[in-house]
Amino acid sequence: MSDAFISYSRRDKDFVKNLYEAFVKLNRNVWVDWKNIPLTADWRKEISEGILAADNFIFVISPDSIASQECSVEIEQAISHNKRLVPILYRNVDPKDTHPSLAAINWTFFRESDDFDTAFHDLLKALDTDLEHVKVHTRLQHRALEWDKKKRDRSFLLRGNDLKEAQQWVAKSTGKHPESTSLQTQYIVASGQSQFKRQGATLGAVVFGLMVTAVLAVFAEASRRDAVTQRNFATKQEIIALTALSQASLLTEDQLRALLESVKAAKQAQQVTNLPEKVRQQTKEVLRDAVYGVQERNRLAEHTDTVTSVSFSPDRQMIASASDDGTVKLWWHDGKLLHSLNHQASVRSVTFSPNSQLIASASADKTIKIWKRDGSLLRTLQHDARVRSVAFSPDGKLIASAGADGTIKLWSLEGQLLNTLKGHTHEVNSVTFSPDGKLIASAGSDRTVRLWTREGQLLKTLTGHRDRVWEVSFSPNGQTLASASGDTDVKLWNLDGTPVKTLESHTNWVSSVTFSPDGNKIATASDDDTVKLWSKGGTLLQTFRGHHGGVKSVRFSPDGETIATASADTTIKLRSLKGAVIEILQGHRYSIKGVRFSPDSTLIATASDDKTVKLWNSEGTFLADLKYGAGMRNVSFSPDGQTIVTPSYDNTVQVWSVQGVLKGTMTEPLRTFKGHTSTVKNISISPDGKLLASAGADGTIKLWRFEDGTLLQSWQAHRPEVTDVMFSPQSDRIVSVGGDALVKIWTLEGKLLQTLQGHKTWINAVMFSPDGQMIATASGDKTVILWKRDKNGEFQTTPYRFLKGHQDWVWDVAFSRDSQLIASAGKDDAVKLWNREGDLLITLRGHQNWVRAVDFSSDGKKLASGSADKTAILWTLERLQGLEVQGQDLDEGKLLVHACQLLHDYLTTSSKLEESDRHLCDGLTQHTAL
Repeated sequence: MSDAFISYSRRDKDFVKNLYEAFVKLNRNVWVDWKNIPLTADWRKEISEGILAADNFIFVISPDSIASQECSVEIEQAISHNKRLVPILYRNVDPKDTHPSLAAINWTFFRESDDFDTAFHDLLKALDTDLEHVKVHTRLQHRALEWDKKKRDRSFLLRGNDLKEAQQWVAKSTGKHPESTSLQTQYIVASGQSQFKRQGATLGAVVFGLMVTAVLAVFAEASRRDAVTQRNFATKQEIIALTALSQASLLTEDQLRALLESVKAAKQAQQVTNLPEKVRQQTKEVLRDAVYGVQERNRLAEHTDTVTSVSFSPDRQMIASASDDGTVKLWWHDGKLLHSLNHQASVRSVTFSPNSQLIASASADKTIKIWKRDGSLLRTLQHDARVRSVAFSPDGKLIASAGADGTIKLWSLEGQLLNTLKGHTHEVNSVTFSPDGKLIASAGSDRTVRLWTREGQLLKTLTGHRDRVWEVSFSPNGQTLASASGDTDVKLWNLDGTPVKTLESHTNWVSSVTFSPDGNKIATASDDDTVKLWSKGGTLLQTFRGHHGGVKSVRFSPDGETIATASADTTIKLRSLKGAVIEILQGHRYSIKGVRFSPDSTLIATASDDKTVKLWNSEGTFLADLKYGAGMRNVSFSPDGQTIVTPSYDNTVQVWSVQGVLKGTMTEPLRTFKGHTSTVKNISISPDGKLLASAGADGTIKLWRFEDGTLLQSWQAHRPEVTDVMFSPQSDRIVSVGGDALVKIWTLEGKLLQTLQGHKTWINAVMFSPDGQMIATASGDKTVILWKRDKNGEFQTTPYRFLKGHQDWVWDVAFSRDSQLIASAGKDDAVKLWNREGDLLITLRGHQNWVRAVDFSSDGKKLASGSADKTAILWTLERLQGLEVQGQDLDEGKLLVHACQLLHDYLTTSSKLEESDRHLCDGLTQHTAL
């Protein structure tokens, strides 16, 4: 760790050496590149680690440093970690030319005309302000990043005094800089959750969440109790605490609690007439986030030990669960407990017969028990060893049991032992029949999967796992096997034994694997406390958290719309799969800055700080990548879809053949547009495909003939830079935005037609609506502004709508192709969807870092977002079809009804709720759910 990282231009090195020596004399540890980078090291990596390890980020301002691409990258990295920025002025510049995050802070003056010693004293004072707060911020961010890098492994969480210190730090951090990062908040909340689980406590003991202007990481339950004694502010404080508790619960994926607490807060807010509007809006937004973000539908919590197995009845009416508490429990589909059935030892497996009339359970008491659905025992089969798995044949005539003695036994439904299959050299953990009933697959602690005929002949032994295999499953078409292993992998196999794919993402034993009924998805459950959803091709779609112990079993409902998960935390969770995420695109090594659909929506392009553009098909499968040494800021498709265009840090624009990229033959661009004197921030191609406009950090817009790169026009447009540019749908106008917070509309000859003012600071993105009637602009002032065309064809100079809701910078904005929806991408890790009247429809949360880019597919079915978390997410817009775009479904009362419909089964059947909670939704009018 160091006191500060110094970022500077090489032309200012002599000054920086003097500054460094002054620090050294006081035994201050500061990071400078000539001292801290080994000769053989990756210098970019060393700089990134130096920024992360520093308590402060000193930026030496001069004309050269503010023009330096490398300095800009360093500033962005410091901002991404919420480092305290300490700008010092060495050579005069226009403040408007500096990065907005630096321009907003008081500078320390180190010009030649200033006294160095006085300035250095002021600098030390700035560095030492809230010193302990800053040092804890650095340590926490370092540990949080390590936890995130290790796929959020629980062993990297805070414990004991470390956790206590972190909680106290956040509680005292209000108003201090730097603010805590989103990742730090998630890390501390997850650590608290883990400690509560170890101590047998609940989230209600101590919890904190996010509030409107910054992180509210406080002890929400304690705040709630304290509020009761503060008569003048009791109701307000109660609502704030409940809202914070809902947000914290969402953050840790305690989803039902998040929904429950948001309903409590909203109901109380309805009863208060003088509630501050800021609190009322926050309460409504949290309720909306819960209604549209929560997928957990019920939680079955009557077992007293690890739940080892869960199963849906084929007729969708019942659920069965098995537990180490020695019981099988039968539940109605709404979560009502029907029967508790007893074994003499741990029950390892439970399943329904194909006709849903019988249940088979396998136990460590060396028996298989067959039960009727009314809970009565039909018969008991003796396996003579601990039984670890049981399965019915598809015709319901056979039962297979897998034992710790390494055998599989086949039984008639009447209980007659028909055959014993021998071949495994250790215990058999799983057994299953193929969909046609002709084959049997088994998985063992001998690290193998074995394939048998129904008559017991061994056909194949599948090897490749490095640890015991816990479960094996057939795809619905019977052509693929999936195996889950203690080596943290899931393997897909052809029936001839050849491996097809290895699914790698879990960080601990994978205990369970199953296919969806249509065969298009795979679900896996692991001792890393997560459940993961994959496409049949092996693309990771979604990770579900929320269990507080290893997840031992996962199953799809017969209609494929719900998954049930059984955990060591003694619960079964039922989750709807109707969420918005359909694919997560993974493969970039650094932040994604651009994402675009091809005109026909068949391809997706993503541009990253790793100096690549990657192409994916519409389902999220990676196809090819394009590398460019100078790095690319964004990516766009030409209107005919034949080429992609990339603006670059080397002051040029490149055009590439899509087919050439897909074939891997593109080593050089088809053509390069040269003329800018600084980074090209963005580009736009006219809808008729004839022209290209480029936005430069040099403050200019340049107009080019697209077919050959001829420069047609160039004009000074914004100071300090032009950040984005776009053609009108008719290709006859250009709109631009820049660091001067202005929106400008131009002719193709560069004549300024209109200037629109409304934003308070730097504008990052601009978009014409496809119908040409609106312009949307996204800004560092946390807003999107909609500008509307008047009846004369000019844009009204007064903003039509302010879209407020993001908690930090808005990086990008996009219109749907029918011009009815607007998507915005924020530094608050969120994607927000709005209608054209400015009503917030939904907040999409799935990214773990800034969202830098958004784009709609031309068919209107999907939305893509790209993030600093190195992923792009494809979202389906189908779930929004139930929302009225005029906002009538956004009424708080209707949101409450939706929330109560989602909570209905949980409130009705859970025995773990307080009686007051059970009646939370009484009296609310019921009408059609989402």
